[in-house]
Amino acid sequence: MTMSKFLIWSDIHEEFEDFDLSAPSPEGVDALLVAGDIWTKGRSVKKLERIAAWAGVPVIATAGNHDYYGDNIMKSDQRMARQAEESAYDIRFLNPGTTQVNDVRIIGATLWTDYRLRCPTGDNWIVRNACQTVMNDHKRIRWGFGSFRPVSADDLAGIHLQHKTYIAGKLAEPHDGPTLVMTHHAPSGQSVKYRSTEELHDHAYASNLDDMILDTQPDYWIHGHTHNPESYQIGVTKVLANPKGYPGDNPDFNKMKIFDIGRPEHDVEGPCP
Repeated sequence: MTMSKFLIWSDIHEEFEDFDLSAPSPEGVDALLVAGDIWTKGRSVKKLERIAAWAGVPVIATAGNHDYYGDNIMKSDQRMARQAEESAYDIRFLNPGTTQVNDVRIIGATLWTDYRLRCPTGDNWIVRNACQTVMNDHKRIRWGFGSFRPVSADDLAGIHLQHKTYIAGKLAEPHDGPTLVMTHHAPSGQSVKYRSTEELHDHAYASNLDDMILDTQPDYWIHGHTHNPESYQIGVTKVLANPKGYPGDNPDFNKMKIFDIGRPEHDVEGPCP
């Protein structure tokens, strides 16, 4: 099995401050993974080009909710996919999509949520209404070509189902090597346990995909969105998050964090910046 080394980032939020790339990029890295929330208005590939010039390796990314702020969600997806394809750098935009680095299969999508983190059955209109009230997604993102209507929870739950179905389908395909899933939204309620109290809008941050993960057991699942670093396991699947967050949000963010795929202990270590 080929050993592969990755940097993992999420939630760099360049709409608030330029991401600091003054330190030299680490050597021996095979790719840089960015799990969403890069910039806004569907322009994130432009920021990824600056990052790719610094890193000197393929940059593989999916979109976060903020990447759509100030724009139409469908138009933004098309723009980012086109700009990545036309870029002079090796930028791979997965939303959804699949790529490979060495023998590592990488499956990516924003994911969004089904708003059923703690209400797996029955009518969840209270949760959806609460999320539409609290989350800026429903004020800052428009839906459909030529539409000025804000996206609804129903819209995003529909995209979630598409992305979940895509990921499950790819995980069902055999692959001779490690598999890594990268989403912006979290795949498990374990990623919101850091909150001191349960809130209805937790449903806008994570979905309960634990059973799907246990059934398919990808080697890794990387996510962002919560602005909280994560490292836990669901079965043999290692769930990781290394978010920068808003300015000063996460003092534990380590932009030089490197992890290896191929080591049986799934160890996650890296030099501090």
